[in-house]
Formats: sequence, C-alpha cells, structure tokens
Amino acid sequence: MDLIIRKANLHADNSEIINFWHKNHGAIQTDRYTWMYLENTIGQPSCLLLYTSTGKLVGTNGIFIRYFKIEQETISAAQAIDLVIDREYRTAGPAIKLQRNLLEYVESTNTIKIIYGFPLKAAHLVLQRVGYKILSDFERVTKILHSKNELSPYISNSKILNLISAATDFSLKLISGELFYISSSNLIINTDDLIDHRFDNLWQMASINFCIIGERNSEFLSWRYKNSSNKTYHIFTISNKSGSLLAYIIYFYDQKVVKISDMLFLDNRALKLVLYEFFKQMRSENMNQITFLFIGSQKLSKQLKKSGFFKRPEESKIFYYLFNNNALCNYIQNSNSWYLTGADIDL
Repeated sequence: MDLIIRKANLHADNSEIINFWHKNHGAIQTDRYTWMYLENTIGQPSCLLLYTSTGKLVGTNGIFIRYFKIEQETISAAQAIDLVIDREYRTAGPAIKLQRNLLEYVESTNTIKIIYGFPLKAAHLVLQRVGYKILSDFERVTKILHSKNELSPYISNSKILNLISAATDFSLKLISGELFYISSSNLIINTDDLIDHRFDNLWQMASINFCIIGERNSEFLSWRYKNSSNKTYHIFTISNKSGSLLAYIIYFYDQKVVKISDMLFLDNRALKLVLYEFFKQMRSENMNQITFLFIGSQKLSKQLKKSGFFKRPEESKIFYYLFNNNALCNYIQNSNSWYLTGADIDL
C-alpha cells in the first residue's frame, strides 16, 4: 500500500481535516479543531496527514507541547492526539506508519524528552507495536453525597428508602470526618472564581510537592478551561485572609453528578480544607455524587479514601514513549511519581 505523509498547514488544511474527522470520528467537534490547533497559544500544535497515492486523506495524527516539572526540572513533553484512520484503511499498517513518522518528527526537534497519550482501546496494540509502554491505569474515585438515588433501584418502599438513605448519608459523613469539620473564619470561599495571577503563585508553591506534574499556570488553565467550548467549567477556590490561593477544584456538572477535572493544593491541609468545603457546597446544591479521574501517588489515594471517596472501575490508560538517553527515566517510568488529571487529557 503506497501511502504518503506530510505535515499539515493548520489553517489551509482546516476544512479537509474537519471533514475527514466528521466522516471517520463523529465525536470530534469542529470547535475543538479551532481550540486545539488554531487558538492554542501555549502548545505549538502540529498534525501529520496520511494520503493515498491518489491524494485521498486517510489518516491524521497530531501533537501539542506540554511543559512538565520533573523533580523541579522543567522539560518539554509532547502529547499525541487525534489518531484517526479512514474506516476503509483500519488495518495496523496505516496507523503504525503514522505513529512511526510522528515519533521521528518529535525526536527530530531534539527538545522533547517524552511523548505520551491516552488512546482509545482500539489503538493500544498499535502504540505498543511502535514502542510505547503502558505507564498506568487511571484511578476513578467517587464520593456519594446523597445515597437515595443509589439505593432507589433496590428499595421500592419510599418511607423505608428515606430512612435508609438518611442513615447511610449520616454514616458516610461520620466515616469521612465531615460531621466534625467546622469551617474556618480565616478562609475565603469562592464557588465560581476567575483565573488570575493567584493561580501562578499557587502553581509555583504547590508544584514542589509533586515529582512529575504538568504545568498549571494561569495561561494554561485559561486556555484549557475558560477558552474551551467543550464544556462549561466552574472553579471552586479557597484562599486565606490575605487573598493567597490555597487550593482550587475545577469541575463541571453532568446532571446530578459533579465531575472534578483538575485539583491543585498547597499541601495536605489545604487538600482536606478544599475537599470538605467543596462537599458542603455540592450538598447544598443537592448533587448526588462527585467523581474524580486521576493518576497520583499512594499518599493522595489514601487521602481521598479518608475523605470518603471509593474506587470505581476504570479502563483508561496512559501510554508513553521515552526517547533515548533520558536521564529522567527512573522518575518517568514510576507511575507513583506522576500527578495527572483531566487537565492533562486532550478533549
């Protein structure tokens, strides 16, 4: 099969790529192309296009740059995105050819240390064929706020349901320690904050607590969340009396479920404070549960469990490709070193 690869002109090839995506991957939205490739001021996006000898577009594969701190050293990483193959060409060959060319293109920059991605299950074998390794599964945790909805399929009697759900809610709050939590008058709570310089200060102070973490300054967060047309995000923050940010939670609503996309905190005390204040706020809004998808340290997992989160099944994985002679490989290959959330996943 004679296939040709070239680098896309992101503006000139705009319509061709979007039409191809609509035909072969209906879930990708037009607005996402604009957001990721044309208005991405921080990620230096690129896209490779795969053509037949007759000029038919049959595949795309993109990347954008993320800056990570690894043991306080800032490195450039590339996130692989938008691997889409024409339905008629979905054998291993075209996808492997695209991936190998993408790796060669990234390596030729001589600046990128690692490429990583969050592929669909159908692409797992392709990535492994070209040298990617699985770093870890994501961890999905859920916090039940109101148990009535969870219990209703099993209890038909409304009076009994109300009694049991009330007792369950009380028990969950008791176990997590929420019953004993008292809000401090020294905290400033903002339920829908704006991204500004305070987030830069928090990023600088909080990043030292993580071995590997993607950059979360105000510029990145604004592009990722405020400029995204994919969802409406909200930002919950806690600050001290002087206005310094202690922690934030970025989230969105999915009916009666609250989904945390990102969370950053100054220290373990700030994590506990922001979680308990967030629980209180979401209960007041009559939300049923909170979910959070992440990769993090065992210490973080234990803190979330202590706060009342429990694990749910999750199949999402992160794959990575480490370029040769990388002195940071011992850190990168240890999944316990990473902190990844929805902020690090392409939409």
